[in-house]
Amino acid sequence: MKKILVTLLFVSSLFASCATSKVSMSDSEYSITDQDVAMMEMEFSERGLPSLPLIDAGLYKSAVSSVADSLNGVEDKKQVEMNEFYRNEIASRLKKEIATVPNNFSSLDEPVNAKPSEELKSCFKEALKETNAGYLLVPTARVVTTGVSAFGIKGASVLESKLFIFDRNGELVSDGYYRTKPVNGKPKDVAAYEDVINQYETLAPELFNLMIH
Repeated sequence: MKKILVTLLFVSSLFASCATSKVSMSDSEYSITDQDVAMMEMEFSERGLPSLPLIDAGLYKSAVSSVADSLNGVEDKKQVEMNEFYRNEIASRLKKEIATVPNNFSSLDEPVNAKPSEELKSCFKEALKETNAGYLLVPTARVVTTGVSAFGIKGASVLESKLFIFDRNGELVSDGYYRTKPVNGKPKDVAAYEDVINQYETLAPELFNLMIH
């Protein structure tokens, strides 16, 4: 009984900590409207799964693994939709078409961040050279399960998406992100997993309103 009580308290605190969505960007004065813009295609990063409480998280992970193919299929479908949605939303704010370049750095096994390595910078500069653009937009996305209930029966999952803007030298111009509200669902519930990702349609435009100018 004590173990279950501790678990429930642990989980309730995790669920409460992310009960609302959030949109934010770094403080930076810039404008990307004066030059052509390219966007690198977004690919989902590996899902974030909790490691605690040990037994509950382990049971949840095991259940997720058993339907991995179905969950990956959802990501593949949503990846295509999100790339088109992002491209159209950004182009409408810039009032011009934007070039799309393939994600050619995923093989580097290195996450995109505000301080990219020289190897990543080279990828960004090459993409800009190929498209003759002045700025490269690099979106990222992943689903994160922030907490699980007793025995891993349910989990609270959110979508985290970031947007980085790099210049011709591969230097960061600005970055921002949004984090959706948590969706509680069973680990094998593919529909609930899709519901988590579908929230991008509401929050991505808010982020673009802040960053695309």
